[in-house]
Amino acid sequence: MATIAESLYDWIRIANEARERIDLPVGTIEEAIATLQSAFGDMYLGSLIPSDQDHSKRIVTARDDRPLAYWLSGPGLDSSVVQLVETAVVIRSFLSDPCLPKKIERIKNDTFWPTFYELAMAFRVKRSLHGAGSLALAPEIKENNGDFTVDIDGGRLLCECARISRTPFAEEGIRITQDIFDYVAGKIRTYARPCCVKIRVNAELKRADFNMILQLLKRTLERHERTGEVSVVSSQQLIEVQVEPLTEQTEKVPFRVVDGNLIDVTGSEWVHAQSIGGVAGKSSAEVSEMFRAGVEYDYRERGRVFIKYAPPRKAEDPYERLTDKIHDKVSQTKIAPGTRTAKFLWIESPYDLRTLDHGVLQQLAVMEMSRSTHTLGVAITHREPTCIAAHIGQELPQRIV
Repeated sequence: MATIAESLYDWIRIANEARERIDLPVGTIEEAIATLQSAFGDMYLGSLIPSDQDHSKRIVTARDDRPLAYWLSGPGLDSSVVQLVETAVVIRSFLSDPCLPKKIERIKNDTFWPTFYELAMAFRVKRSLHGAGSLALAPEIKENNGDFTVDIDGGRLLCECARISRTPFAEEGIRITQDIFDYVAGKIRTYARPCCVKIRVNAELKRADFNMILQLLKRTLERHERTGEVSVVSSQQLIEVQVEPLTEQTEKVPFRVVDGNLIDVTGSEWVHAQSIGGVAGKSSAEVSEMFRAGVEYDYRERGRVFIKYAPPRKAEDPYERLTDKIHDKVSQTKIAPGTRTAKFLWIESPYDLRTLDHGVLQQLAVMEMSRSTHTLGVAITHREPTCIAAHIGQELPQRIV
């Protein structure tokens, strides 16, 4: 079994190949890992790197709220390397801040994105001060004292950060479908025949449906494997599960990445689809070496899963959700009268700000801030895909209105 030092060394070695492809300075990867080691410790970082001895950790998905584990599982992926380096750049600027350890503890406890958003906004503000003021992370205490503070011109600015996640419906659908994919992958691992699974839910997908879907999957998959029937269908209430042999004529996964967006290129009925399979190799390290060397290997598809469910009855209103979040944050931090203290809000939006009316957003924000005598302003931001072309240390991708 590889030691922590050996695992990190292997990651650095492979990640440096990505560094050369995207033209980052020599030493960037080593500096990033050293920063993360200093902040998180060797044991924690080593625990995130998948190993062949722990099979359950070899399958790491992007849905996990532990993105460090996902990035450390793919040192050959340019996007993983860039995002891990970006994280290190942000954390490095606060290594001497006494409040950073508590932020790191929150990240370890699976709250990466909210905590990283606080650190990323503090990083940007700190750089913009150019020595004209000072910035410090706020302690993690019960009192609402902001996420970081800025002292400038004899006054103090309490900065509050908040993220608006995808709608509960969208989050739930993604989590349930990933759980279904994981279940099918484990179930068909030892099956003699590859199969195609089609799940149709003629209603909104809810967590309450999950157990019924699993029961139908178990029954239908086992019957298909046992009897060898061409097509097996099981249904109950508004849920139908169909299992059939996987052949050359089987419907293909209809989704493709076009201009950075996942698009259904065939106009199919499916909301999600995924291929399940693997590559023959003695270890994951051997397979990784084959991939990086450009060796053609035989991808063995064991299954293909398609999922369909109805869209939500009520379409979400982005302006309403943003206004509600500003309303909550304006009321959250209390500031004593007579002090040279104000607060500033940073709101991360899940919506592409290019698609929203900035005039309407400004009007709604001003209306909410008018209820507070101490709120100086609000910035609404939207995180865009990491730009590999820009060197780390330059402006990190974030759209702000």
